[in-house]
Amino acid sequence: IGCDPLEIVFTSGGSESNNLAIKGVFDGLANRRMLFSSAEHPSVRRTAEVLAERGASVEFIPVPRSGLIDMAAYARMLEGTGFVSVMYANIETGNVFPIREMAALARGKGAIFHSDCVQVLGKIPLNVAELGVDLASFSGHKFYALKGAGALYVRRGTRLESLIHGGGQGRH
Repeated sequence: IGCDPLEIVFTSGGSESNNLAIKGVFDGLANRRMLFSSAEHPSVRRTAEVLAERGASVEFIPVPRSGLIDMAAYARMLEGTGFVSVMYANIETGNVFPIREMAALARGKGAIFHSDCVQVLGKIPLNVAELGVDLASFSGHKFYALKGAGALYVRRGTRLESLIHGGGQGRH
């Protein structure tokens, strides 16, 4: 996936990777305004709802019936945002979102960018450095690995608080 092995945190799957990405950066955000696409997996949507209960300002980027994100609207929504999460591809619609452009816009505004890449690994070429994402979630069973195995890419320098403390392994 185009990263250093030390930028990978192993998890139990995509849902844990999504939760770790979103909750793991939350406490370190100077700006707690968070954007999510309205087409996200339930593990992302529910985590957003939980963080809204903890004080995050959560907004959803509209994804109309066409399945395409209005990039002009997205760019306007980025003002004052600290974190963005948009899936790379939607398994239900088959839509592939413009993650490279979305990540560049977000990072240009100082926001951390996460992408749920569960549906693309092994199906289309994927290089996290070229995508420009800070965090990317993966699930092993989607690319013929074991169920119950997943990973989270964490760009070097991205502050990530562990969900589980103690033990010393996995950067706890």
